[in-house]
Amino acid sequence: MRSPRCWSVAATRCISPPSWCWLPRWTSTARRARRPGSQSSSMIARRPCIARGRSSSRSATVPADDAERWRVFLAIEVPDAVRAALTGPLGSLEPLREIVRINAVERIHLTLHFVGHLPRTDVEHLPAALALVVGGHQRFRLTAEGVGAFPGIGRPRVLWAGIAGADLPRMVSVQVDLGDALRKTGVAIEDRFHPHLTLARVVRPPKATERNLLREWSTRWGSMSFGEIPVDHVNLMRSQLGGGPARYTTLATFDLQ
Repeated sequence: MRSPRCWSVAATRCISPPSWCWLPRWTSTARRARRPGSQSSSMIARRPCIARGRSSSRSATVPADDAERWRVFLAIEVPDAVRAALTGPLGSLEPLREIVRINAVERIHLTLHFVGHLPRTDVEHLPAALALVVGGHQRFRLTAEGVGAFPGIGRPRVLWAGIAGADLPRMVSVQVDLGDALRKTGVAIEDRFHPHLTLARVVRPPKATERNLLREWSTRWGSMSFGEIPVDHVNLMRSQLGGGPARYTTLATFDLQ
């Protein structure tokens, strides 16, 4: 499978947060239509549309004992059926354990934006800025399909499963509008977007025999479909590093129309 295409660049519901989570509870609000004059999905590749709006929010109290900066990102959840299908290509990487760090299947997600390490007080204000952006978009469906590598299978650093589907422009529209909202809050984000599911990271350059195994892996799974991903919400996630694999916590959930 070819590398994922590079894209240039309000209603919410609250999850049941852990006891330490300080973000406010979000309640459903009336669906807001996109303002007149915004770009249609067919024009996204040329000039991304921007959804703007105001959102009322409640202030949150930040506990003093939490870390000063939080590592956060915006992501789409992957259904269990797709995770189960991905155990195939993940399991096929076992002979390459010396050179790859395989992602646990339960931790696989579709990242829309890596926001970075932000002060807690900045993270506190993100939901209010992002809620109406997501709520101004329709739900959509994607497909997990094929595998590949960044920057290429000959010198890989990241092994991935691809994202496809007729609704791909809708996802890109959401991603672009979220990026616009993040920039307005002062967050620096990447302009390029390659939608994918990270399966593994290559920890050292492969030897010739290992490179051959990677090519065989790519050929075996390169055109395989791993199932459909229905998308009706976007999550604001926290990633905590240290002491093993990263630990993910959902901080807030934003519904699509």
